[in-house]
Amino acid sequence: MPASEDLLWLFISVRAVGSISDSCMKTWLAGLELWHTLNGAPWNGSKILAHILKGAAKLAPDSSQEKKCQAITIQHIRALRLHLNLADSFDMAVWATACVAFWSCCQ
Repeated sequence: MPASEDLLWLFISVRAVGSISDSCMKTWLAGLELWHTLNGAPWNGSKILAHILKGAAKLAPDSSQEKKCQAITIQHIRALRLHLNLADSFDMAVWATACVAFWSCCQ
């Protein structure tokens, strides 16, 4: 500790040959950076690491990316409500969670 820049780009370079998406690699690096920050260690990520990450992203196969889901619409929320019994505490919790999630995302 701290991880050298060479170790960081080697880590990304080795993983790039597999089936790892660029967003996954960015998440890993963000986690490593947070770990360094929490432990008071300097973060050695720089422009070279950013360039290697871009190159690694181009090597990631299409199969490493998840297809986007269809958006939830108000019709989906209405259909959910029709099939819930709000006298049941579990169904009430499901309804409340769905409403909060849906309307929060609409903001």
